[in-house]
Amino acid sequence: MPPSCKKVTHAFYASYVHTDDFTKLRDYNVPLFEHFLTAIDTVAGENLQRICLQTGGKHYGPHLGPVVAPMTEDLPRYADDGVNFYYSQEDFMFNLQKHRKWSQHHSPKWHRRSHPWQYVSGYPNIADFDQP
Repeated sequence: MPPSCKKVTHAFYASYVHTDDFTKLRDYNVPLFEHFLTAIDTVAGENLQRICLQTGGKHYGPHLGPVVAPMTEDLPRYADDGVNFYYSQEDFMFNLQKHRKWSQHHSPKWHRRSHPWQYVSGYPNIADFDQP
């Protein structure tokens, strides 16, 4: 990551590698996010204030089998046997954040200023986000 990224205060992650073999999504997407987050955390250091992790419909598991309908953001994690790559990405972010000053950004429905951890799920309406 270039030294010019040292001044980064907010990072938004929305990368996704697709494969028709859904069991391999974790293999492709988790390392990609871990490398991004480790790099920006290392380079930006104390300047980094917030990380936004964009997740999507696969967070609820419809690509792996039957799901509860309607799928809402307050649903607990389902037993995925380690296949849902979003869970691994979130866990990595949550664990790293415990040792940092930056916060994560959650979906608008879950966004509360009192939460130190937040991420984005689905297709949020940008007007629903409050400013830090």
